[in-house]
Amino acid sequence: MKKAQHKVALYDANEARDIPMGRLLEVLGVRHGRGGFLRCPFPGHHKNGDANPSAKVYLPKNKLHCFVSDESWSTIDLVKELKGLTTLDAIKWLGETFHLREKESRISFKGRGKGGLPAMKRRIVDPSR
Repeated sequence: MKKAQHKVALYDANEARDIPMGRLLEVLGVRHGRGGFLRCPFPGHHKNGDANPSAKVYLPKNKLHCFVSDESWSTIDLVKELKGLTTLDAIKWLGETFHLREKESRISFKGRGKGGLPAMKRRIVDPSR
């Protein structure tokens, strides 16, 4: 008799990181001007609430950098900070929002693990194969 398997949808973190920062900022409602300069999406990091744009999008690295706080964010980090999500939830949000390709993960429970809890075994399955 086979054990039950639970299916979980996963998205590739590299694909989530490759989403263009400009597109992400538009979806998040963060306005940016010419040359990639914008007001920091975290005005609490600034004394004056970032009255003058102090952040810039760096297209080659696909990062957002704030010159005042000296912090940089990838697409995943930015969603994580702005929405208060975990890394996995931020990747899931990006995957669903930008329609990334899903990878299926099957979790099966076999035997007993630490503390008498069921042991988990995860296998990633690429549905495109």
